[in-house]
Amino acid sequence: MERFAKNVKRTVAVILLLMMLPISALADYTAVVNTSKMNVYSTNKVNDKYYLGYLKRNVEFTVVSTSGNWARIKYQGKTGYAQLKDMKKVSTTQTKRLAYTNQMTKVYPKATSSSKVIDTLTANYPVYIVGTSGSYYQVTNYDGKGSGYVRKTYLSDTKKDIFAVAADKKGTYSSSNSSTYISSSIKSKQEYVAASMGRSKYIEYIVYSALSKVGCKYSTSPNNKTTFKNASFVKTCFASLDFYVPSSIKDIGHSGKAAFVSRRELKRGDIVCFDCDTSNGDIIDHVGIYLGNGYFVHASNAAGMVVVSKMNSGYYYKNFCWGRRYV
Repeated sequence: MERFAKNVKRTVAVILLLMMLPISALADYTAVVNTSKMNVYSTNKVNDKYYLGYLKRNVEFTVVSTSGNWARIKYQGKTGYAQLKDMKKVSTTQTKRLAYTNQMTKVYPKATSSSKVIDTLTANYPVYIVGTSGSYYQVTNYDGKGSGYVRKTYLSDTKKDIFAVAADKKGTYSSSNSSTYISSSIKSKQEYVAASMGRSKYIEYIVYSALSKVGCKYSTSPNNKTTFKNASFVKTCFASLDFYVPSSIKDIGHSGKAAFVSRRELKRGDIVCFDCDTSNGDIIDHVGIYLGNGYFVHASNAAGMVVVSKMNSGYYYKNFCWGRRYV
């Protein structure tokens, strides 16, 4: 009983001590350098032998605790001491603000990349910024559901169409089987996607990427932004969502673990494979991405550009071999 009483007294004393401390000493908060530079030391003393370096104006960091005129801080995983006069507290909450991812962006449950990734967002994914913590923004999904942290540098105030190609880099083409015209029945409006979304969203994003390239020139030395070769076109479209597709037409058509599908089984987003040169045996020598309704999109040497073609009759119907399902 005597030991128990001592433990109770000790616990009460600790609680009373904590109650006497300022809130800033009990909880981490974000601060920013408020002078031209803020010196950082290994302990709370201004002495050259304790000097670690400095942080520049407007650099954000975390205050772990405070004591007198000093704060123990954390920056990029390292800790040190700095004077309170050189910093100011940053509010962890702010007015909700719409922003867009500017590249493939990972979402974390905490404001650190060492925490488990809870989602991955493509470029142009809309989020609301609701708070800040060091070099991270706290964000919620555009529909208000879900919450996490992303690096500040990965967000922009305006949307940037990463698939946009200038009009002067595109051409027009029209024949009985192929065209640069895109009917509304095969268009996609899926400008962004998250890893947490289902297969149908992935497919629409890949199709959106593919159709944005219609009219871009065919080239035997493609840059895969404004010019494409047949295989590089397909590979680039799938790479927009980090799906790996081989670099050669033969490997796309014959190798790997992707499922083989028949004409009847084709679904939007499947890779369609053709044997257009009968002199080389039964080897796939042309590929594209199936759009549904008997259409596919591909980089055509004959058209000299990326076009949409019919495959439910005529030349491509006759030379179709099978499909490959990579997603």
